[in-house]
Amino acid sequence: MTPFVAEAVRLLRRELDGRTPVIGFCGAPFTLAAYLVQGEGKEGFGALKTMLYREPATLEHLLERLTDAMIDYLRLQIAAGAQAVQIFDSWAGLLAPAHYVPFALRWVQALVAGVADLGVPVIYFVNGSPHLLEHAATSGADVLGVCWRTPLDVVAARVGPGIALQGNLDPHALFATPEEVSRLALDVLKRVAGRPGHIMNLGHGILPETPIASVEALVAAVQTATTRTTDERLPACTP
Repeated sequence: MTPFVAEAVRLLRRELDGRTPVIGFCGAPFTLAAYLVQGEGKEGFGALKTMLYREPATLEHLLERLTDAMIDYLRLQIAAGAQAVQIFDSWAGLLAPAHYVPFALRWVQALVAGVADLGVPVIYFVNGSPHLLEHAATSGADVLGVCWRTPLDVVAARVGPGIALQGNLDPHALFATPEEVSRLALDVLKRVAGRPGHIMNLGHGILPETPIASVEALVAAVQTATTRTTDERLPACTP
């Protein structure tokens, strides 16, 4: 186990004193397996894909063990005070639907079920997965995080109203001018105007070289847009 993680969560809850929610996280079983089998981060993860085809039973055994470990890991964070948790499946987009369901989705569903009794919201993020959206929406998570490759109104139409959405500004958009960042952020918000359940976010992690001024512009644009009165809410986006 990792008791230092639990201690960090407890410290954050105490220091934040209710001002900001604490979100725990873990890697999804398939994404963790990608790094373990490959031994490094490598585009395509050929060693993992080879195992999938050559030794599927071995891969399934590994995924089962990782799922059990991540259930314990998330439960540890929740017990320490995490108010929501996010599961990152950064490499599931490498899979075709026929392989995504048994080798990625199945184990995420088990992971979500393994913390369901604790009553905290669960976010499931799948990177590079326009071809997997309908499947990913069945993970059992409360929120589906999506990358920037598909417009958010298209995502909403494909997955239906039963799940909240998170995303989906391209992280590289933050290298634009603050004015352009604001415009792009508002475009994302317009695409889900009137749809309940949206968390504004990037479509993947923030890049280390990102200008602080652009981050501030993003935050300001979202705060301004989401604090308008009902009569002034953003109109829905038109093609």
